[in-house]
Amino acid sequence: MPLNEVETTLLSSTVADESEAGVSIYLNNRHHYEIGVQNHGAQRKLILRRQIGSLFKVENERLIASETKGLKITETLQDYIFSYKLDQDWIELGRGKTQYLTTEVGGCFTGNYFALYAHSENSTVSPLIFKEFVYRVHLD
Repeated sequence: MPLNEVETTLLSSTVADESEAGVSIYLNNRHHYEIGVQNHGAQRKLILRRQIGSLFKVENERLIASETKGLKITETLQDYIFSYKLDQDWIELGRGKTQYLTTEVGGCFTGNYFALYAHSENSTVSPLIFKEFVYRVHLD
């Protein structure tokens, strides 16, 4: 059963060449997961990445040919579930354990943040469009 969900609409066509944008669940700069869109020339792909301390890995990536309709992180007691939407249905890209973004592992007391992010290797700046950001708390 979900505890929280965050959902955003990112126009993936606005992600510039050699750039990336998406949504993250963030404890600190050494403990976070993110789902995003990378653009490298003619290739656009979805990525699921994690950093837990010194361990850094792209957990999954998928080439996409069409515009993304949404990126979503769903939190359960055990997992963060990372999903994307190209048409009407959500497709799971992967999962990450919630235990790795805790005070015991990450060593900070601020809690976790859902955050939009953007990064570019390109020296020129271009606009990026997130159309919405929705946060849902499930109290059941």
